[in-house]
Amino acid sequence: MQPAPHSSPPAPSCPSSADWLQVNIDRRRFIQGAGLTAAALFFFPGAALAAPKSKAAKAKFIEKFSPPRDFALNPIRPVLDSWRLPQGAIPAEGPVTLDFDLVLWDRTGGAKPQPVASMTAGHLRIVRKPDAGGSIRYAMKRDLAHIACESEITCRAGAGGIEQVESWSARWPGIAQNGSVRGREIVVITNKVERRLSLWLPDAAPAPLIADASLYCNPALPERLAAACAGGKTFTRLDQSMSLRENQCLRRDAAVAAPWSAAVSLQSWLLTGSGIPPTHFLCDPEKRALFNTAFAVSTALHAIA
Repeated sequence: MQPAPHSSPPAPSCPSSADWLQVNIDRRRFIQGAGLTAAALFFFPGAALAAPKSKAAKAKFIEKFSPPRDFALNPIRPVLDSWRLPQGAIPAEGPVTLDFDLVLWDRTGGAKPQPVASMTAGHLRIVRKPDAGGSIRYAMKRDLAHIACESEITCRAGAGGIEQVESWSARWPGIAQNGSVRGREIVVITNKVERRLSLWLPDAAPAPLIADASLYCNPALPERLAAACAGGKTFTRLDQSMSLRENQCLRRDAAVAAPWSAAVSLQSWLLTGSGIPPTHFLCDPEKRALFNTAFAVSTALHAIA
């Protein structure tokens, strides 16, 4: 008897259910506003909808915990009074340097987060330098709570103009990491210990590996990624802390009023996937990613050069 032919494991597709999207946004609200109980709901999401026994009760539950339209700004709201709108455009191509504040969400004294004088706890700098061979190189330095990470990422434009990671290197105190995409696998070597991550898509093509550096520096990338995800695709993400996040989906979310003027709208892009709470990229009318808001650490752009 001939062995059964090898088949690729199916890749999870990007869910399209509005209810699923709303509940995932609610998870972050639970985490940020209700401590350990909220964390339990995040790790066991079925518990969040198990309590309501009828459609009316479920609708009331969703309404009670539905975030306001500007909820995506909550993790950075306490620092917005001192934040200033950066000057200058982010070019689609060519060199650029972006400087961000790293903002910690702070909660003390009960269920409601209590803002402190300043929650800025670090700095992120991203420098983009295209080379003559057609690659896009990023040098990134992240300093959070006095722990510094320096990394270099090499990307190349892929299908649909989506920048995809080819390789990277990163250094922390006492830790060295190198990674690369080799066909259908991501190979990561950390202090000489190797691990491999398989990449799958429903059409059996390698899933793209996308870097946060590209999302910050390429004004067109969020819209292109969201269009790919709308077709059921997912991607793997190399985040700013150089961690790999699988099964990521990016989609257009509701616009919110800009903190400096109610007449200006920020387009919100909602990122969901394995290993992360719902995360927002907030872009101004010039498509600059001004804020990236999440549960623990958010970013606020403060300089463009």
